[in-house]
Amino acid sequence: IFKIFLIIFLLIMANNLIVKLIERLGDTDEERLKKSNQIASGVMLINTLSQIYLKIKKDAQFQFPVYYDKINGYNKEEITELLGKLTVTNSKLQYTIGNAKIDYKPLNSNCGCEPMFTNILSGSYSCKSKFSNVNVANTMILFSGITLLSHLLISTILFKKYLIWIKKDKTNFLRWIEYFFTSSIMITSIVGLTGIMNVEEIAPLIILTGVTNMFGLAIESIKSNKPKYMNVKKILFVSGFLTQGYPWFRILQSFRKRIQEQNNFFDITEEILNENQHSELEVVLRQNIKNFRGIQKIITSSTISLFISYFIFPYIMYKQYFKGIVTSKKYCRGEIEYIAASIISKTSLVWQIFGGAFREN
Repeated sequence: IFKIFLIIFLLIMANNLIVKLIERLGDTDEERLKKSNQIASGVMLINTLSQIYLKIKKDAQFQFPVYYDKINGYNKEEITELLGKLTVTNSKLQYTIGNAKIDYKPLNSNCGCEPMFTNILSGSYSCKSKFSNVNVANTMILFSGITLLSHLLISTILFKKYLIWIKKDKTNFLRWIEYFFTSSIMITSIVGLTGIMNVEEIAPLIILTGVTNMFGLAIESIKSNKPKYMNVKKILFVSGFLTQGYPWFRILQSFRKRIQEQNNFFDITEEILNENQHSELEVVLRQNIKNFRGIQKIITSSTISLFISYFIFPYIMYKQYFKGIVTSKKYCRGEIEYIAASIISKTSLVWQIFGGAFREN
């Protein structure tokens, strides 16, 4: 709980600091808006180019599979059978099939499906055919690239039209279109990294995330401040929390389940190892389990910060639209806050997820 409040506090403070710095960049709203979009373009350009470089030079190739069916956890009998066929060669785990030794264990033959492979310490497996592989590095490069393109267009060829949208229409159409794509890309990566791998579940979560941003566009498009129209805005705002809340409910639920399954896998493995101590296999497995438990803590903190970062944007909308009349000056202030949030939270989001690209398959 302390970590959650600390992350919220730091994100809000960082966002407010960026806003204050941006407001010092010019004497007029026009100057501040242009320079803030230029800064956002520069930051996302650095993100995009550095991610491309790291993907090529550092082999950031982590992929997560998307299946047609649900992921199953190993039971004690399966783990016992698995450990009985594990050996260590040059400090590397291998699985024995007949006279052959391989680096990964095939799926349980009782599944009635074609043999597929799963990492020995993943703690779960799938029986049916794979739908696709999602490369985390590629999705984050695409995410950064789309955000870069949006801010670049606004700060260059679309700037005059952008000023009309902000000063007159008080609606940034391009922002919501960009969010529609980038948030959907981001949620795809998050669901995969936290253990949701069923294509029939991933697709609705992506769609709900996209719809959430259309609610935001609808709220901005309603200009009347009459009570009945304000009630419509409130309904849309609450609906946005529902459409974005469900994906995060499933993400956190799935993440908790996967951690439990992995810990169960580790506990049973350690229980079996206690009965067969002082072997090279025991030493290697215990070290691997220790490493994975350390990774769990990092992933847990990252997931919490990702969750909090996602809800900075509705917080800005709440201040902008539901605390008094939306004047042109107030809308400009809100726009600068959105840009600051884009710089802070998206950079944080993208690098935490991109870091998963260096995980072993």
